[in-house]
Amino acid sequence: MTKGFASRLNSELLALVESDLYKNKLKVQSFEFHTAPSKPNYTAWLGGAIFGTTDLPLRYLTKEVYLKTNRVPDWTNLIDNQKDETSYEI
Repeated sequence: MTKGFASRLNSELLALVESDLYKNKLKVQSFEFHTAPSKPNYTAWLGGAIFGTTDLPLRYLTKEVYLKTNRVPDWTNLIDNQKDETSYEI
């Protein structure tokens, strides 16, 4: 992480929380930041490796399925984020 980034992010988030827009909506008083479990240059690779071993079979899209449905699923959408493996079978 860039030097000073966490402290600046913390101060800007606290300023937003204390602003009139969020003061009555949010009850947050402080923020904690996660420390990566490895060196920064390995963190993205590690996240991809973990995702690939745990969730990849439910997230792949074959050419046949794409040609049949004519769309790429949006896995951030709850409709496309079902654990039902048959939803994209031919």
